Amino acid sequence: MTSRSVFSVHVDLFGALRVRSGGSRPDFSPYQTALIAIVFAEGSISRGRLGTLLWDREIDAHLRHRLRQLIHAIKTKTGQELFSTHGDELRPAPAVHSDVETLRQRLAEGHLLEAAQIAERGLLGPNELDISNSFGDWREGFEQSLRTTLLRRTEGAWMSRSDARAWTEARDAAEAAYLLVPHDVDYIARVIEARARVGRLQAAEVAYTEHLHVQGRLGAAVVVEEAISRAREAESDAGGGPELDMVPFVGRQSLLRELDTVVRDIRGGHCRFALIVGEAGIGKTRLIQEVSRSAALDGVRALESRPVELESRISLNPILDALSGLDLEAHLARLGEPWRTVIGATLPPDSLAEPVNEPPPIDDRSLPRRLMDAFSMLLEAIAREKPTILFIDDLHWADATTISTLHFFRRRWARVPFGVIATVRPDAVGERDPLHVWIENEDRYPLYRIRLSELEEEESRELLAHLGEGRLSADDAEKLLALSGAHPLYLTELTRDYLAGRLVLPRSQAEAFTVPVSLRQILSARWSQCSREATRVAQLLAVASRPTRVGVLSRALERPVDEVIDAVEELRHRRLCASDRDRVWISHDLFKTAIYADLGDVRSSLLHRQMARELSQSGGVEAAGQLAIHYDRAGDREPAAESGWQAGERAMMQGAVAEAAHFFELVARNEKEGPVKAKATARYATAFHLGRDMKRANPTDIRRVEGLGEAGSTPVDELIARLTSIKSEARSANDWEAVALALDCELRFHHSMGHLPGIERVFHEFRGVSRKGSPDASAVCHIGLAMGVLFGHPRDAVKSAETAVRITESSRRHRLSALWRYLVVMQFRGRVLAPRLE
Repeated sequence: MTSRSVFSVHVDLFGALRVRSGGSRPDFSPYQTALIAIVFAEGSISRGRLGTLLWDREIDAHLRHRLRQLIHAIKTKTGQELFSTHGDELRPAPAVHSDVETLRQRLAEGHLLEAAQIAERGLLGPNELDISNSFGDWREGFEQSLRTTLLRRTEGAWMSRSDARAWTEARDAAEAAYLLVPHDVDYIARVIEARARVGRLQAAEVAYTEHLHVQGRLGAAVVVEEAISRAREAESDAGGGPELDMVPFVGRQSLLRELDTVVRDIRGGHCRFALIVGEAGIGKTRLIQEVSRSAALDGVRALESRPVELESRISLNPILDALSGLDLEAHLARLGEPWRTVIGATLPPDSLAEPVNEPPPIDDRSLPRRLMDAFSMLLEAIAREKPTILFIDDLHWADATTISTLHFFRRRWARVPFGVIATVRPDAVGERDPLHVWIENEDRYPLYRIRLSELEEEESRELLAHLGEGRLSADDAEKLLALSGAHPLYLTELTRDYLAGRLVLPRSQAEAFTVPVSLRQILSARWSQCSREATRVAQLLAVASRPTRVGVLSRALERPVDEVIDAVEELRHRRLCASDRDRVWISHDLFKTAIYADLGDVRSSLLHRQMARELSQSGGVEAAGQLAIHYDRAGDREPAAESGWQAGERAMMQGAVAEAAHFFELVARNEKEGPVKAKATARYATAFHLGRDMKRANPTDIRRVEGLGEAGSTPVDELIARLTSIKSEARSANDWEAVALALDCELRFHHSMGHLPGIERVFHEFRGVSRKGSPDASAVCHIGLAMGVLFGHPRDAVKSAETAVRITESSRRHRLSALWRYLVVMQFRGRVLAPRLE
């Protein structure tokens, strides 16, 4: 799709005719206006048809001459060709963009509200053009056809999106229909429901008020009354809490559907327990809020409770908090004694209108059982009155009596529509905690267990787009995504801190940065419970700052390999590190930075010295750059200067002047001898001067990065950061071939490190670029995707290899690379090669 920035002329037809060309906005006569509107709305139209629409009669030589005069006058006023000629037909010129095209694009992309907002302004706005009856009929027919198409699309989208419980997308369809037909009661009811579903009850009330204003004395339609009543009742059941953050709920659609099944089972009279399991900040609270609001709007009583750590020893506190919004008097009166007294004794003072009696003397050993029976009977009575779900956020802070009561009720469930949906943090649950078996033992405790992980890449980008509100550059967005590791809380906090000026993004992945205060406690909790051995391995990995072989870790730490492997497994279990074969790395840059920041100066220096010692023995000449960094941070000035000089000279020879400047600056900082320090400073100044204008992304930059990678003088993660910058600039310039070439280079780097997550991320980007770029860009993408044969995607790899060969048949560019990848794939799959390699 062509970017609007390349068009020299923009034509807006909806609202009023506006033609923007070179900063000017000329005025047009009625006939000129009608001609522009017809051609751009139709897309292609014959001169004969134009004659009929403009002058109500068949075109002849005289009308053809008048038509040519109109076209010439329009060109004179705009200074541009608005139309192109194809035989007897007129079409919009390729360099002209119109809002009709924008509307059609939005329709194709499913952004129905944006399309409706354009259409609602009306073709040419309220202005009447009394030039011919045919033109008036055409204009009316065009608008009617457009509205019919839009309403048909909104109807289908509402049905499919609401059925899928994708309420953010469903709201888009409801708002579009409501904008086009604001007085239709069905559309009003839909927009009320959609707004309430996404947590915008106030906006739902606005739609209801507007409807009442139009209805006047007739009152609201039944369907609208029912919609607003459900929304108000849901808000009342939820305790009237504040509306959610303006950032919409992103992703998790499959999990929402799974939990929706649980809610439907409960409404059908079953007892269901569901645990949403995940680490702090992964999105458990937001997910349970979405489910709670949706359940309430479906006619379920949603009782909500959120235990806190400081109150974890108060018996039954979560259940009592959830019940605090109910009128318990009637229920307890129906239960009678002794149950009213047993339950009333646990309630806060003045909870009941009449005080309870003193509990009868009971053997202490029978009190817990009687308490369990009492609350089970109460929950059953509440559920018989209306389907009820108890939503407990952070169940791990609940007291043991609450856990026992819920377990007791579940085992003795009577056929009432009741359920519990709770969130749990596994790291906050000890092995002796009753919740531990609920989380881990699926055979003994058959609960619904939903384990939350990071967002998908597209979901992360969608969340970032909402957070950034258009204020993030492409390069900053890529850095934030890389730092957050698709973790929703990390992405949210990093982005907000960056936009508020509290965070400076690193220039490369190897550069340290300050972790926001809001995340330090969460990050520290990840490794606070690690064993001593696992902590030492994590610290060394943070110092290494790259995938490291287990053998290297073993030698650097002077510990047996088996002990290091056990530590790595512990870190993997706590999701602190990732591994591929014998390579291990910290799973997120945030963890790496936070772990490194927690190191004291003495331990940091020691670990850097250990890594330098290992690299000096096994790294070879290519490790000069890494050695320089490790010696520098260890405080070993002489070897740091020596290694830095080697790394700087190698970088200069390969054209990597920015890297050279970095290393010569390191030499000047560590060198003791005055003449050598002066020479290093001069070399730094030279490299800095040469590199100041080398920031433009082009194939030369990509080849330079490839050369640095082959030489091995520059850390790979820094090269990947440079490729990220190149891709960002190439995307901005719509240079998709450069994006594809940079991705192909990045793929080789990730392959050399054995970094599977990075490889999968590159494959995902390849697929996106292959659909929007030029044939040459698509060829490079499919050439890269052909390497999926090595990483568990053999079928897709064969298809991509064949596609790459087919594309390069017509364009000789990249032909050799396509055939070579085809050869690799087919040999790997045992295919016959002759037909394609002739």
